[in-house]
Amino acid sequence: MVLAVLEDEPEEQLAWWVEVLRRLGRRPRLVTLVASPSIGFTLRATQSGVFEVLSIPVGRERFREMIERVRSPEQETPLPLAEARPIAVGNAQMVSESPVMMPVFRSIAQVAPSTATVLVVGESGTGKELVARAVHLQGPRSAAPFVTVNCAAIPENLLESELFGHEKGAFTGAVARKIGRFERASGGTLFLDEIGDMSLALQSKILRAVQEREIERVGGTEPIPVDVRLIAATNRDLRQMIGQGQFREDLYYRLAVVTLKLPRLAERGDDLLVLASTFLTEFGHRYSKTFSGISSRAVEMLRRHEWV
Repeated sequence: MVLAVLEDEPEEQLAWWVEVLRRLGRRPRLVTLVASPSIGFTLRATQSGVFEVLSIPVGRERFREMIERVRSPEQETPLPLAEARPIAVGNAQMVSESPVMMPVFRSIAQVAPSTATVLVVGESGTGKELVARAVHLQGPRSAAPFVTVNCAAIPENLLESELFGHEKGAFTGAVARKIGRFERASGGTLFLDEIGDMSLALQSKILRAVQEREIERVGGTEPIPVDVRLIAATNRDLRQMIGQGQFREDLYYRLAVVTLKLPRLAERGDDLLVLASTFLTEFGHRYSKTFSGISSRAVEMLRRHEWV
């Protein structure tokens, strides 16, 4: 194991360590210690073959846990450092200092370069859309559209038209042709949020679109080729819904080629303070306000709240 403390210019120091170890022809587990590492740095480090990114200061228990993981024979062999290549996180503002989020960041870095369909599972508010956007921005389609659809927010009678579009005169009020989200996402990524709320009838049409890579507009007769990467998300147990006849099993396996499970905020420790600080900064910029920080009373309230 190599333990590297990256202080000034951590990106440059990381690149130096990767290159040195690559030239030595060795594949040790490289662990880095960085002051408040960003999600972008963590993703780039993971893609470069870094075994673990620790935030300074690191607690004794956290450090001991890392040492045990390094010693564990069950751990996967790290990525060859010779294959290291940087990746960009773009505008996906994901922040975390919690160890339970590190596997999520690793999974994003691993699955993003592929074209595999991804299912993101997590409770409301855990950041499913942010994860989907990060996967898109790391992948080969990052310059193409990232189109979102909240399946739970659109009435059932409008969702089909929203997804697939419609032809003029397809139904009362269809005074012009409409291009749906599938076509708008052409060449890019379509994110279907809360897909567990979709009816079985629409699930069948989504399955056909995934299998055949083509759609038909409502009221149309000609198939339209579509080239999209599909990422779906849900806060429901789709396997249980399959058993209850509420979700198609064949669609589930088409969507869950890769599954990313997000931890609840209650499991992320002091991340709630990190997130609160991030939101304060974001809203301060948005509304031209300056916040000096979070009061001790507010911190105590955050800690005592029973987060789901």
